[in-house]
Amino acid sequence: MIQSIQADKEYIFTFGFGQGFNDGFFAINSDNSNKAKNKMFEVFGSNWSMQYDAPNAREKAGVDRFNLWEVK
Repeated sequence: MIQSIQADKEYIFTFGFGQGFNDGFFAINSDNSNKAKNKMFEVFGSNWSMQYDAPNAREKAGVDRFNLWEVK
């Protein structure tokens, strides 16, 4: 899924331990929170942990602070 990054439309989803992507995150560009969440359910089902909403979702999720890796 190739997306251009727009901080005001980027939503970040993180995974809990045991969900196959420890310390990982997945980014979705979307017009709103509900559309982003629906896309996440389409791609991963319920195997994810937290949603961080735009703007500045990467910062809110702690992508750099916790050295998370991007699931592609």
